[in-house]
Amino acid sequence: RQADAIVADPELASRYAHRVLEPRDGSLGMGLLSAHPLLDEEVRSDPAMIRARVDLGDGRPLTIVDAHPLPARITVAGALRVPVDYDASQRDAALGVVRSVVERSTAEGAGVLLVGDLNVTDREPGYGDVAAGLIDAYLQVGWGPGGTWRPSRLEQLPFGLLRIDHMLSTADI
Repeated sequence: RQADAIVADPELASRYAHRVLEPRDGSLGMGLLSAHPLLDEEVRSDPAMIRARVDLGDGRPLTIVDAHPLPARITVAGALRVPVDYDASQRDAALGVVRSVVERSTAEGAGVLLVGDLNVTDREPGYGDVAAGLIDAYLQVGWGPGGTWRPSRLEQLPFGLLRIDHMLSTADI
């Protein structure tokens, strides 16, 4: 429904004439809207990812990687749903795929902006692997706690508890 609404909105079409939409059920649908022409695009499903080179008009393209790997698995027990196990291996493998796309894009000579719900906090080893050598916009200039996620049982809170959504870039951005 969101992709259909984006396509049908004339104001969005006039502001963001260039787009890549990958509608899917649930939270894995993705989209990239750009006011600048897209030179090429690549869509992946495992992990969910869009990679596009954007022509900013200055002779240097910008590569945007929008990624959404699935979260780590948390095993809970009992009526209180007490966490008893945390397995980040599949999520970290997906972050490795994201990192390989970032490295390939960097090798092509373009600045890279990696954005998305990476489902990893900056205190986990997987974050260090995907963010190595990149600048974390929040850690660089952020203000406040920066949380972007909270458990569904606490959705009434007006703030997040963990920062799992990120904006990372190469130093030339």
